[in-house]
Amino acid sequence: MGTLTPSNDSGRKVANIGPQSFSSIANVYLSKDMGRTEQLNTANAIIASTLLTLTIPKPDMNDVQEVKKSVALYFQTCAEKNVRPAISGICVALGITRQQFLEACETGQLTYRYAPSAIALPNDTWQFLVDIRSNYAAMIESMLETNLIHPSAGIFLLKNNCGYQDEITHNYNVNKTSVDLSALAEKYAKELEEN
Repeated sequence: MGTLTPSNDSGRKVANIGPQSFSSIANVYLSKDMGRTEQLNTANAIIASTLLTLTIPKPDMNDVQEVKKSVALYFQTCAEKNVRPAISGICVALGITRQQFLEACETGQLTYRYAPSAIALPNDTWQFLVDIRSNYAAMIESMLETNLIHPSAGIFLLKNNCGYQDEITHNYNVNKTSVDLSALAEKYAKELEEN
């Protein structure tokens, strides 16, 4: 099997990692069954896209233009490699974890490891992160509706990245009846007299 190296079609600077590194990564993730070339090509594209994403300059999260640029470079990488974007990939491009991303979408604050407190994001950056997550949810829903991804995978992605939950609705019908206490007392009194 040949070596796996990311292409530099876009003219971006790529990390200098030796071909042996790519070969060992490829051997871990790729099947030895050469009859599955489409799956192998997809796996190669995902690996190459992920490795290229590592080289995207990490933005200052207080500068929405830098954030947008890093995300745009990630989407460009996905398009070049014909790979579907993922929340985790966006997070790698931004230099944050998936957990940090999801918390930032909910609270507008970014908590860095070992930082004494969370950093409030500018409103435009916060709104951009929320828009990314909403766009991702719309993309997954569309893929589900057109059978491009397995329903179990789509549901998993929506629950774990977009806050979707199973909703169980309970409908209770309560019939109120009014009871005339004096009529009830008379009824039981008659029954007692008869016994």
